[in-house]
Amino acid sequence: MSIITDALRKVEIEKKSEESPKNTITPSSVCCQEPVLDKKQSKTSLYFAGSAILLVISLGFYLTLKINQSSRTKVLQEIQNIENKSEEKNTDILDAHTSYKMPETKYADLQLSGIIYDSIEPMAMINGKFYKENEVLDGIKILKIESDGIVIEYPDQRQESIKLR
Repeated sequence: MSIITDALRKVEIEKKSEESPKNTITPSSVCCQEPVLDKKQSKTSLYFAGSAILLVISLGFYLTLKINQSSRTKVLQEIQNIENKSEEKNTDILDAHTSYKMPETKYADLQLSGIIYDSIEPMAMINGKFYKENEVLDGIKILKIESDGIVIEYPDQRQESIKLR
């Protein structure tokens, strides 16, 4: 029922506005009535407001990305500076010791004192302990255990055969 009464009131207001002179402005009409916009003006103002909002949001994203990019650039430059300084120090050290020859690494003396030969899992007694194939002793890998000796590999890929005495 209220919908019908509202519609009737609108029709009455429209009739009164058509009958009243267009050029007269009363104080009540200025302060109490909402401005009347046609459909084109309201759509245009909505498009303008939406465009302004999108512009502000995109500007915010742009500034955020720009700030992040500049901070990333600074961090990457700092990392590169640190790497360059460490490379310079390393080359200085190498230049000072180019005539110095590194001594050969000495490995533990291996004393092969026994072999338990089995085709499935042979074992060798080295320095008083039993070891299987592919185990490592002080950086030296036991490659193969044979009935009369072992084959070992040093960390520099050098291989050596040790025979049982």
